[in-house]
Amino acid sequence: MSLPFQTSPHVYDLLYEDKDYVAEAEFINRTLLDAGNPPGQILELGSGTGQHARLLAEKGYTIEGVDCSVGMVENALKLRNSQKRELQDRLNFHKGNVCDFQLGRKVDAIVSLFHVVSYQSTNAEVLAMFNNARSHLNEGGLFLFDTWYGPAVLTEPPAVRVKRVGDDLLDVKRLCEPALDVNLCRVEVYYTYLVREKPGNTVNEYQETHVMRYFFRPELEQFLGASGFRLKTDLEWLTGNPLGTETFGACFVAEAV
Repeated sequence: MSLPFQTSPHVYDLLYEDKDYVAEAEFINRTLLDAGNPPGQILELGSGTGQHARLLAEKGYTIEGVDCSVGMVENALKLRNSQKRELQDRLNFHKGNVCDFQLGRKVDAIVSLFHVVSYQSTNAEVLAMFNNARSHLNEGGLFLFDTWYGPAVLTEPPAVRVKRVGDDLLDVKRLCEPALDVNLCRVEVYYTYLVREKPGNTVNEYQETHVMRYFFRPELEQFLGASGFRLKTDLEWLTGNPLGTETFGACFVAEAV
C-alpha cells in the first residue's frame, strides 16, 4: 500500500481548500439515512485532518477517526480541541492502519472517504481493509466508501496537471504526473511539490507517489461478499446519479450480513 499525503497537514488543507466538505458531509449523512442507518457511532477509516468528522459530529454522529499519518492525526486532534465541548465529546482520532486498526468495540457504520479504498492497490490489501471494517460492525451495520471508478478512468485517463495555492504563510505548486497500468487496474501518480515559506524566497522541493487502484462494480461485489457484506447501494459521489463512464468518483454502501 502506498503512503499518501506525507506532506504537511497545512499544505494538504491548502491543496484541498476548494473541496466542499459541507456538501460532502451532507451527502454522507443523506446516503446513510437513505440506507437505513440513523445517526449513531461511526468509525472513519482514513480521517485525514478531521474535516468530515467535525461536520458529521455537528449532525449528531459520534466519530472515531483513524489515519496512518501522525501529522494528520495531530491536526485532527487540534481541530477537535478547538470545538465546543459538546462536539469534542463526539470526536476522537487515532493513528493506525485502515487494514488492521482495532477500536475494541462495534460501531453503527464505517465510512472511508477521499478514495482511501483505492489506495489499497492489491487484492490482499482490499480484503484486509474490508475484513477489518466488517469486524467493527454488527449484522446490519453499514460500510460507506468511495473509489476511483474503472469505466471512467479508462474512458478519460488521468492527465498531467499543475495546481497552485497559497496563503499568508506558504506558496505551493504541485505537479501531478499519472501513469496508467491497465493490467493491474491502477494509476501511479507522481507528485512534485514546490513549497515556498513566507517571508523569504527559499523553496523546498519534495516528491510523493500515490498508487491508486480503480474498481469495477462486479469485483467490488466479490470483495465485499468475501468479507461478509452485501452491496446495497451504488451511486455517483455527491450527485447521487447512476454510475457511468463519466463517473470518476463512485460511492458504494454495503451492509454487514
